[in-house]
Amino acid sequence: MIVVAIIGILVAIALPQYQNYQIRSKVTEALVMGDSIKRALESFYADHDRWPAGNTDAGLPAPADLSSTYIKQIQVRGSGITLVDACGHFRMTFRNDQGLGKLGNKMLWMKPTVPTDGGSIGWLCAVESVNQTKDLVPKECRNGAGAPSFQTCS
Repeated sequence: MIVVAIIGILVAIALPQYQNYQIRSKVTEALVMGDSIKRALESFYADHDRWPAGNTDAGLPAPADLSSTYIKQIQVRGSGITLVDACGHFRMTFRNDQGLGKLGNKMLWMKPTVPTDGGSIGWLCAVESVNQTKDLVPKECRNGAGAPSFQTCS
C-alpha cells in the first residue's frame, strides 16, 4: 500500500510537469516560425530604413496564411495606419487547441529593439495573460503583452 501511495504522489507531481513540457515544445514551433518573420522584418528595415506597416508591406502572406499546426495567424502590426507609425512588432495568435492548455487563443508578441550604436537588432518577447501562462513560455517571453510597449511603438 505504501508503494501505491508513493507511485500516486510521483504521478501527481510528474504529470503536470510533463504536460507543461509538451506545451513548451509546441511554443518552440511558434518561436521557430517567428524567427523567419524576424529575418523578413530585419531585411525590410535594412533595405528601407523603416519598419513595414503590415504583412503586405513586408512582402509576407496575409496573417491567416502564416499559420501552422498550433499557430492560427501571424500579424505584423504598426501603431497606426501610416508608414510613419510602423514599428516592426508582430503577434502570433495560438490556435484554440486543448494541447496548448492555457495558451489556447492567446497571443505571443515580438518587438524589435534597434541599438543606437549600429549593432544588431534585438527582439523583446511577451505573452498575453502572463500570470497564467508564464510557465508555458521561455523565460525571455515572460513579459506581459498588455504593457504599452508591446501595444504601441513607444
